[in-house]
Amino acid sequence: MNGELDQLSRLVLYVKDIMRGGRVVDFKLEEYEKLSFIPKKKFLFSKVEECNDAQSWYKLLEKRKIKDIHLLSCFGVDNIKFAGFSNSTKQGIVTEYANGKTTLWVAKWEFDEEIKGWTIHYKEFKWTGGAPYTYEECRRDFEKTLLEIEELARLLGFDNFAKIFKEAYDILTSKGDSSIPEWARDDMPNLTEERLRLFLAASRADVFGAMGSWNDGPDWAAREKGLQEQYDNLSHDLYVSIRKAVMNAVNG
Repeated sequence: MNGELDQLSRLVLYVKDIMRGGRVVDFKLEEYEKLSFIPKKKFLFSKVEECNDAQSWYKLLEKRKIKDIHLLSCFGVDNIKFAGFSNSTKQGIVTEYANGKTTLWVAKWEFDEEIKGWTIHYKEFKWTGGAPYTYEECRRDFEKTLLEIEELARLLGFDNFAKIFKEAYDILTSKGDSSIPEWARDDMPNLTEERLRLFLAASRADVFGAMGSWNDGPDWAAREKGLQEQYDNLSHDLYVSIRKAVMNAVNG
């Protein structure tokens, strides 16, 4: 799964687990990650509260009387060939407070040449809106897309991708050898089995990226075989289904 989406999901689940009083998985941010709240105006100055760990972040959210938290992932992407990369998709974390205010946390990933690694800065902004999708809608659309894109992968001669799509379908529908691994239950102990399967299927089916990904050889093969339109449409449907599935699994 796209690293940015996975990290956002885990932050949301961490807070939801605490708020629900369930078993909380110890979630640690790396030293290069930080979270910044909307600046508070005090007289002539603005104070920015920042934290570098999930525990401190939750304490500040609690202090502000957080009421609920959701994952938000928009489906529009300028070029689906870049869908596997960070900063390519509009997504974030929506926080709702008891005073009626709603904010959106957005992550900015930047490569630091000095440390030869990524720095991730989550910043809070004012927000209005939301995008609910039911579990049944997500599962039904996802199943249909996985079956159709598996068939397309075989037509294009990419049995490796067909196998991935079938594995995702089996996870989603509890078919075949699709038992949920113990590490997944430990990672997300408070997700129901249905929603955990939705999340794992989305993670397995996310084949977007660069060289060697679904955006590479299959795209070229689709052009050669006159199946470009079918490839483009099903790739878009898969992209949308994955993000709807992750949102529904995490927010449910």
